[in-house]
Amino acid sequence: VPLMKEVLHAMGISTMEMTGFEADDILGTIAAQCENDGYEVSVISGDRDLLQLATEHVKIRIPKTKMTGTEIEDYYAKDVIEKYQVTPTEFIDMKAQMGDTSDNILGVTGIGEKTASKIISTWHSIEAAHAHAAELKPKKASENLVTYYEQAQFSKVLATIKTDCVLDFKLEDAAIGQMMNDASYALLKRLELKNILKRFDSVAETTVNYQ
Repeated sequence: VPLMKEVLHAMGISTMEMTGFEADDILGTIAAQCENDGYEVSVISGDRDLLQLATEHVKIRIPKTKMTGTEIEDYYAKDVIEKYQVTPTEFIDMKAQMGDTSDNILGVTGIGEKTASKIISTWHSIEAAHAHAAELKPKKASENLVTYYEQAQFSKVLATIKTDCVLDFKLEDAAIGQMMNDASYALLKRLELKNILKRFDSVAETTVNYQ
């Protein structure tokens, strides 16, 4: 990670971090701030947790690598509903039930994506689903939601992305200039990242002598 940041900074690309918060919280806060300022926002990530941020003006772009190359799935709020039958906000509750081992979110044992989607699309939150646990199907899901309810509530806290962090962020500070410059060329050459170095030759507008 330190090396990645060194390369990004050499290319003039801003990075941001904040003690005590995850990167998702920073992304969520910046997305909300920019939307409030009237911008159309695109958030690019392979993490579907970010679908909870989708609105009419915040688009979540999820790259997927396939045999034919990389494809992009775009999600506004309506697309989240179409895909999962829940709203972006309800997607948090869905995630709290189904869990996610990559994020150490335990969820509810025995409840997968399809069951979680059906429960939340019906009751809209884990709290309401728990209140109507006796009506849930299948029976095992009903029993497990009662047994693991505290775990589900904690999972919901973990799955929720903050959108109100206090950040020292100005959009103009994130502007990207000439990434192919002396500093980035020297660093990439030292790292022997030859495929990226080839891009310097195709930057027609550069006037830097990279030899």
